[in-house]
Amino acid sequence: MNDTTQAHPPGLADLRAAFADGLPDQLARVRGALRQGDFAAVRAIAHTLSGSAATFGCRRVGSAAAALDAACRAADLAGSRAAFDALCAAAQADAPGSCPADTGAASATPVPAGAPLILLVDDDALLLAVLARALEADGFRVCAAGDARQALALLQADHARPQLAVLDIAMPDMSGLDLAAQLDGIPYMFLSASSGTEVAEQAAAAGAVGFLLKPIDPAQLLPAVRAALARAADIHELRAAEQRLTLALREGRETGMAVGVLMERYRIDRHDALRLLRNHARSNHRKLNEVATELLQAAEALNALAPPRTDLPAARASAPASERRK
Repeated sequence: MNDTTQAHPPGLADLRAAFADGLPDQLARVRGALRQGDFAAVRAIAHTLSGSAATFGCRRVGSAAAALDAACRAADLAGSRAAFDALCAAAQADAPGSCPADTGAASATPVPAGAPLILLVDDDALLLAVLARALEADGFRVCAAGDARQALALLQADHARPQLAVLDIAMPDMSGLDLAAQLDGIPYMFLSASSGTEVAEQAAAAGAVGFLLKPIDPAQLLPAVRAALARAADIHELRAAEQRLTLALREGRETGMAVGVLMERYRIDRHDALRLLRNHARSNHRKLNEVATELLQAAEALNALAPPRTDLPAARASAPASERRK
């Protein structure tokens, strides 16, 4: 992590101290889970620590937690206990006094009302807090949620629509991937503690506009968020252009059909029929496509009212077969 004062958002020293103060409780939970052979519970805590520790300047804790996570994945009890001992040593080394201090913390700058709104979702409360502060210090508005269900509740309760969602992939109950599918068109990027290519491929397949690997330095998050916002804006413009093109093609087709109706009705060429349609639209202060659509609807209505034909071929068709052979 960058140790300069400018790289850290206001109040980060307090968050680092809170992280270090919470380590003994986390370690006690890991110790109890190891005694019971509950690898799933140990992995859950180790996964959280490996993703957030380096953000608070405790890189040794993060590395040791990642090693513990790997040992639990292999269901190696002896290796997990050795990794836990290494984690306890790392926690002692990464005491609050050894974490980079934030001596130059200043009061937060008010965020403009028109600033981009970022939805930030992560089940790691301390990481969520520091990333939210970093974004706000950089001029973004933030709505933060500790899990997917809370995020969906925020979106339903708040009429403001985020310009970007930053989602942790591995969360309890509902993953970030599942949450992304329910965001109704809101662009999103993912955070993950897993460096496997499979996770990155899942994020790309889900349509993410960005991906960041934990541990995350706030200074790393900010340019990634700006890049994701720019990419989301490009995608929005491409989709809008596609919609305009589709509309233009449909309107052109309807206008062409209306010109054909006029050509047949008045026995005029295409140029005169198009001029007649345009003049009528201008004189009535209406769009050309509206007049064309109305004309096609009228033509369809007239066709529906046409009486059945009684010409000779139809009459012969209804005559007995013996008479038709004469």
